[in-house]
Amino acid sequence: MIRARSVVLASGAIERGIAYGDNDRPGTLLASAAHAYVRRFGVRPGTRAVVFTNNDSAYAAAMALREAGTAVA
Repeated sequence: MIRARSVVLASGAIERGIAYGDNDRPGTLLASAAHAYVRRFGVRPGTRAVVFTNNDSAYAAAMALREAGTAVA
């Protein structure tokens, strides 16, 4: 019998897009992509944004968009 001295549980999260009609249209981004555009590249991805969330990372993305001057609904 083999027993581990320690066990590491890493229950990470994977961001997945929310399915809705026409979600493959240009301008539809995952929250992490919008966040990267603003923080990493200094690019505002649009003037208005609607943020749908299924995890906590979307809140940081929404705040980054708002700080960049994007109107967030």
